[in-house]
Amino acid sequence: MGNPIISQALVHDRARDLQRAAANSRKAHQVVSDHLSSVGLFANCGRKELRAIAKSAKIVNVHNGTQIITEGEEGNTMYVILDGTARVSRAGRRLAMVGVGDSFGELALLSKGPRTATVVATSDIEAAIITRRQLNALLEDAPAFARKLLEALADKVRELDKQVV
Repeated sequence: MGNPIISQALVHDRARDLQRAAANSRKAHQVVSDHLSSVGLFANCGRKELRAIAKSAKIVNVHNGTQIITEGEEGNTMYVILDGTARVSRAGRRLAMVGVGDSFGELALLSKGPRTATVVATSDIEAAIITRRQLNALLEDAPAFARKLLEALADKVRELDKQVV
């Protein structure tokens, strides 16, 4: 049998480590939630929905120069940049630079169509990723959330329609 004082100390250290991990996780979810609030697709969502999305998101690190998504390929993931920058291009022409708080790949959450652009990291990036599967699970649990996404899409269609006319 082990030393009870050492065993107690180990249990205490493990409990402290779990508390720190939980606090870090809550902090990470809050950061992701804050960034999601600026994503057009989630513009009509409240804190509760944003937190649910953030909890389902996974944080990934991408190295400078990595091609994150490729135009024409099918995708099922969207990205929200938490740190770093990337170049967006279509048919080899630069369309935009994206950075902290920006997102890309949203259409892949809603449709199985091909990617409309290529995105390459221009620095090391930390990003939150959300998959179609994760979003679908959230939508099944919350019909009001689905309605808010549809409203955001309708707003975007109206905005694009004004640009065409």
